[in-house]
Amino acid sequence: MTIVGHLAPDLDCLTAIWILMRFDGASDAELDFVPAGSTWHDQPPDANPQIIHVDTGGGRYDHHQRKSRTLCSAELVRRAVAPYD
Repeated sequence: MTIVGHLAPDLDCLTAIWILMRFDGASDAELDFVPAGSTWHDQPPDANPQIIHVDTGGGRYDHHQRKSRTLCSAELVRRAVAPYD
């Protein structure tokens, strides 16, 4: 598994990665970083379940294309990993 964040990661990106590694069984995942808004090897962000994009690429864990101004990528990951917490 590879977790992909954006270069010069901010706290949101780092927290989303940490949640996946700590609570979603991805502790041995490889990390890769791409320019903000990009995806790993220009692949669609959610096409491969072994490649998880956070805070970049417009996928399920990227908040930038959403209307909510109070939602962050770490919260999207938290909702997926621990929806009842």
